[in-house]
Amino acid sequence: MARVVALLITLAGFWAALSFQLKTPLLVGFGVVCVVAVTAVCAKHRILIEDWSPARLLAAIRYLPWLLWQIVIANLRVIKIVWSPSLPIDPRLVEVPCDLKTATGRMIYANSITLTPGTVTIDVGPHYLVHALTPEDEAGLLDGSMLGRVRGLEGDAGAASAAEPKDAS
Repeated sequence: MARVVALLITLAGFWAALSFQLKTPLLVGFGVVCVVAVTAVCAKHRILIEDWSPARLLAAIRYLPWLLWQIVIANLRVIKIVWSPSLPIDPRLVEVPCDLKTATGRMIYANSITLTPGTVTIDVGPHYLVHALTPEDEAGLLDGSMLGRVRGLEGDAGAASAAEPKDAS
């Protein structure tokens, strides 16, 4: 139940932050209906983050400003590359190690890579297969800074998930 309430609060906050329509009763009503409907569908189909606690999810909010800054920096680099007359790209596929313990941590890492211009996660597993536009993008992936930050988000959730026995079936 706590996860459903956390999802409801998160979606409501996300809607409010993006809509800026808190003065119009009709639009607020639509927002409430949408948030409740999405929460109900997620709860019914068990589309809830179950390997992290709601407190751990709230801690992930600290990760967002860093990720947004990385996206801005990467956007500026890609703009510089695209506007360059010589178009200095050297695309490559890179195997990026990933030792994250939770499905949520792995999802956040893969999405963070893909959200950052110049890189796209193609396949996930013990190593992620990532398309990198330049050698600098490859180096940024392999330096482990993003992985380290996501690993920090896992915190105790990663240790608890790693300690759980795997189902043999």
